[in-house]
Amino acid sequence: QAAPRSVFDLTGGRVAGSFYLGTVLVGLVLPIVLGGFGYVTPLSAGILMAIGLFSLVGDFFAKYTIAKAGVYMPLVPAERS
Repeated sequence: QAAPRSVFDLTGGRVAGSFYLGTVLVGLVLPIVLGGFGYVTPLSAGILMAIGLFSLVGDFFAKYTIAKAGVYMPLVPAERS
């Protein structure tokens, strides 16, 4: 039950905005698009730095959203009183 809830929170729930904007757009799409310009023209040091920075920000958001979306089941059931 915990895993489907975590996936829902990540893709359509409380952290979906951070996941799609931070991880997917900034961390994946922008570096791929900027790196694709390397096939057309040589990339400057500034563009390479921007690709690295976007990748770093995307990595942060990937770890952040996975940690925030995590739903954990207790290892030991709570005692009923």
